[in-house]
Amino acid sequence: MAKVRQTTCEERLEIVNYYLDNGADCLKVIRRYGVSYGQIYSWINKYRQYGAAGLQDRRGTGRGLGEADELGETERLRVENRLLRASIKNLKEERHVLKKHLSYLERRIAGGQAGSEEHSA
Repeated sequence: MAKVRQTTCEERLEIVNYYLDNGADCLKVIRRYGVSYGQIYSWINKYRQYGAAGLQDRRGTGRGLGEADELGETERLRVENRLLRASIKNLKEERHVLKKHLSYLERRIAGGQAGSEEHSA
């Protein structure tokens, strides 16, 4: 059985930030930090719901994230803003790749049409 990697709250926050800053590429995070896919998504969901406070280890405390621990509206909006910026970055990268692929296909089609006209003449 594989060893379980113990992480601190700071490490979890670093991992979530790395995930969000790198266009949501889970494989990069797994390779860099050696944590499981499921654990990464668990931390991301906790971060989205509760912010950095959600990444604290609360085992054995006997209480959940109560009203005292809930995020203020400003912090919630900061988290949402960060997630939206990561999503926009990812979409821009996808758009760039698709534009390059479209350009390649257009050149290939134009080259194929020019070649077929030469053979028919």
